[in-house]
Amino acid sequence: MQKNKLILCCALLSACTAMLSAKSKFIDVPGRNEVTVVGRIHFKTDMDKNWLMDTFGVPADKRNYDDCYVLPYIPGSAGLFTNVHKAKEIRAFNNQAWGKNGDYFFVQYKLLKDRTLYFSYVTLFIGGSYMLPVKLPLNFKVVVPEKEKFLYLGDFYYSAKGFAFELTAAHKDEYDEAQKALNEATKKPQTLCRANLEEITEEDIENNNRSFWYESVGTKFSNWYKNMEPKAE
Repeated sequence: MQKNKLILCCALLSACTAMLSAKSKFIDVPGRNEVTVVGRIHFKTDMDKNWLMDTFGVPADKRNYDDCYVLPYIPGSAGLFTNVHKAKEIRAFNNQAWGKNGDYFFVQYKLLKDRTLYFSYVTLFIGGSYMLPVKLPLNFKVVVPEKEKFLYLGDFYYSAKGFAFELTAAHKDEYDEAQKALNEATKKPQTLCRANLEEITEEDIENNNRSFWYESVGTKFSNWYKNMEPKAE
């Protein structure tokens, strides 16, 4: 990936009430026309986090949380795909779409007929705060092979430098570690398929008319921290 300018979003995002709540020990094996994507997001910045939190007004008692991220919601990814059910669908997706900086994600998507998933951005929240969201570019699509249930997207490394948050990004293949993590997360060993990442084109964006990034449900900010665990002392 090339160097990009990472814009630190100032606008507040509505909170997801189930972002990092306690999960069962094992993840489910995807059903028919479903796939679970596997990978890791690694983010670091040379900016002082306390300075950032002072600047954006994060309360002192809300500063003991890890960076967390959420994978992009894709319309239809919870199997509803209608405007009437959109809020319900986003909630269902958000329940399992979150991870901690440096940890693995195991996120399940429903597949439409073309079996294609689009990933424009992942949204990371510095210090777990809704006041400090950043958009980390992905800009790829994957076609999920028939009968594959678990798809390894890769390990994504981001480093943001200085006040301008000048971003350096890299995509690495750490498949063996990912396979081991998947086997620890499932009741029985599972086959992990490497994804073939293809760049999202302007035609893709125009034809789909979607931005493919985090979309929140509009719940109260007061609920944001209720399902998050502070860092261990």
